[in-house]
Amino acid sequence: MDFTDYWQENKRFLVSVGSGLLVFLIGLMIVNSMYGSEVKTEQRKLTNNRRNLRDARSTTGELARAKEENGALQPALDTLSSAVTFVLREAFMLSNVGGSVVKK
Repeated sequence: MDFTDYWQENKRFLVSVGSGLLVFLIGLMIVNSMYGSEVKTEQRKLTNNRRNLRDARSTTGELARAKEENGALQPALDTLSSAVTFVLREAFMLSNVGGSVVKK
């Protein structure tokens, strides 16, 4: 079987695939021309941020300051946690006698 026979049997399929590929490549070129520079800029920023995060190390002074801030914030956390803790009202507590809700 040579290419002419294959072409005659699969002409519609080959033209569809070729057209789809052409449309895809044209669309890719359009998107790349419109947004390519922005994508490259963002990729450069991402690379720089990753490098900066990899190289960033905390000093002992920063660690001590963070522990101090944590200690200062802990009482506020305890106060706020107790303020928002759910407390069941007495009318809805279960009775020890019958296991049902206390009615008043």
